[in-house]
Amino acid sequence: MRYIPIILLLIAASAAADDVTLKNGKVYSGQVTDEGSRYTVVDRDRKYAFRKSEVAEVTKKASFMDLYEERLDKLPVDDAEAIFEFGQWLVENEWPSRARRAFADVLALDPDHRAARRALGFKHYEGEWVSPSELNQRKGLVYDEDTGKWYTPHDLA
Repeated sequence: MRYIPIILLLIAASAAADDVTLKNGKVYSGQVTDEGSRYTVVDRDRKYAFRKSEVAEVTKKASFMDLYEERLDKLPVDDAEAIFEFGQWLVENEWPSRARRAFADVLALDPDHRAARRALGFKHYEGEWVSPSELNQRKGLVYDEDTGKWYTPHDLA
C-alpha cells in the first residue's frame, strides 16, 4: 500500500506559499502553476485560475506542498507509527481529510492502533473498537435523518 495523494495539498496558514497578486490588489496564496495563458493557485481544497492579463505579480516561495511532498516521499509505507505521526502533522497543518486517510492507512497495517482509532473517532466498547454511529446504535439510540441527531426511542415517540 502506497500512501498516494489524490487531492492537491492544503496550504497551512503558517507556512510559506507562492503568492499571485492580481492587478486589483487581491492576493492569493498557494501552490502556483504557470499553465501558459493562465496561472492556477491551489489553496486548501480550492483551486483558482487567473488569466495572465489579470496578474500583476507572482512571488515564488517554498510552499507547504514542498514540505508535504518531501515528507511523503520519505514515509515508509509499512511503518504504522511513522504514518500515524504523518497524520498528526497533517492535523496540525490543517488538512484533516488527508489526516483521516493517513489514520485509515495506519489501521490497515495495525488494526489495534489505539491512537489512530481515537483520531478517527472510534471508541473501545465491550472489548472492541466501534465507530461513533455504531456505538450509538449499540446503546439503543436512533438516528433522525431530518435533524442529523441521535435520539432515544422514547424521545421520538
